[in-house]
Amino acid sequence: MSRSTHDVDELLRTVDKLHDVDAHANVFVAAAHDEALLDHVVFFPDGTVNAFVKKAWLKRVHWAFLRGTLPRQSESGIMESAGGNGIPRGS
Repeated sequence: MSRSTHDVDELLRTVDKLHDVDAHANVFVAAAHDEALLDHVVFFPDGTVNAFVKKAWLKRVHWAFLRGTLPRQSESGIMESAGGNGIPRGS
């Protein structure tokens, strides 16, 4: 039997703290391994985050990690999953 080394209580405390920080418009929160940032943020050594407000990074990446994962409604009214499988509306 494997022993879990995860501390769920500490995880929840950390997420709460992150929410508090992320609520500020003058703070740019970037989580490690967040691929949603790759198309919008210029990383070291090619750039800095000093002008993230002027560069509109917050607006461009807010909720970007969800892109491609949520269902969307097509023009014909069919709900499509991120994989493109049509699910009839109301199902």
